[in-house]
Amino acid sequence: MNRPMTDAELRLTRDRLGVTGEWLTAHLRIDPRSARRYERGTRPIPEDVRTRVLAFATETDAFVDSLVRELSAQEHPVAIVHRTDADYRAADPNGDKPASWHRHAVARAAERVPDLEIRYSTTSGPEVDRRRGAPDTRNPAST
Repeated sequence: MNRPMTDAELRLTRDRLGVTGEWLTAHLRIDPRSARRYERGTRPIPEDVRTRVLAFATETDAFVDSLVRELSAQEHPVAIVHRTDADYRAADPNGDKPASWHRHAVARAAERVPDLEIRYSTTSGPEVDRRRGAPDTRNPAST
């Protein structure tokens, strides 16, 4: 068994992923009251919750890596992000993550891709993003 996850580690991981406590609770199917206690440190974080949080973080890291590879291959790299979950859903109807997660992932990629231009989508939908010459930066697992 691994060392238990601390309340601070849970919060920092969630913040790094760009998701709210409510979203993570629903995504991991955790009782909301228990999740609040985990983050407050009033209840220990179970090993299965730790494992699922770290698996989601690993999935996100893989997405960021793939995004960096895709953007680095472009002469003038451009990434499209979405202001709202509704805009992100319109661009990626099969996606199961919030727009904030995607924005955080793109921001992490920007740290590794020189001169990356980041734009908000002006009209929802992946076809608009492709017409503007921007890569499809949606989660590859959802396409």
